[in-house]
Amino acid sequence: LLIYKMDKDSLFLVADTLKSINKSKTDTVKNFFAYHRVRMYMKDMQGICDSLFYSFEDSTFRMYYKPVMWSDNIQMSGDTAYLLTKNHKADKLSIYKSGFIISPSGKKYFDQIKGTNIFGYFDSTALHRMDVLGSAESLYFGKDDKNKYIGNNKAISTNISIHFKDKKIDKIVFIKKPEAVFTPMKMLTAEQYFLKEFKWQIDKKPKSREELLN
Repeated sequence: LLIYKMDKDSLFLVADTLKSINKSKTDTVKNFFAYHRVRMYMKDMQGICDSLFYSFEDSTFRMYYKPVMWSDNIQMSGDTAYLLTKNHKADKLSIYKSGFIISPSGKKYFDQIKGTNIFGYFDSTALHRMDVLGSAESLYFGKDDKNKYIGNNKAISTNISIHFKDKKIDKIVFIKKPEAVFTPMKMLTAEQYFLKEFKWQIDKKPKSREELLN
């Protein structure tokens, strides 16, 4: 178990093996390793991965082998993820290769965004913007004035910028040659509800720090 004190919260992390190593005998900078079955919990973010490396020199958590992270109900995944902390706060999240964002829309549907790389930026401890760079795709379920689902909008673009408000997706901006197709709910096939490689893993999300200790 590792407990890392942050500004208004603490990071709780568990793994099969934890190791702390100084860069040299005279150097005070430490490198921290965690492997395997890494699970971590903060109030505003939770995550899992196979292996993790943290350097006190640049205050960055590096997560390897298909990490998955959650901020409230938003799930983020990819091949590798870096979480940069600044002044003991989450500052920037970088997800490299096969980035995928999933946000539940009601009980049945999921808004989805994927791309080559994803970069998230924090305001205090909450996500306020995420940029999807390279081969970006999105699938968004629209509603009418009565809050009834009317269909989904699938779009592709070189890059996509996502803006959050009250910890939910508020606005999606398509950058460079967007193409979109809207399909009414009655015409949707089973395949049109999800982007390729969709995988909702909420059952793996650490629910509390107490759960990590059990």
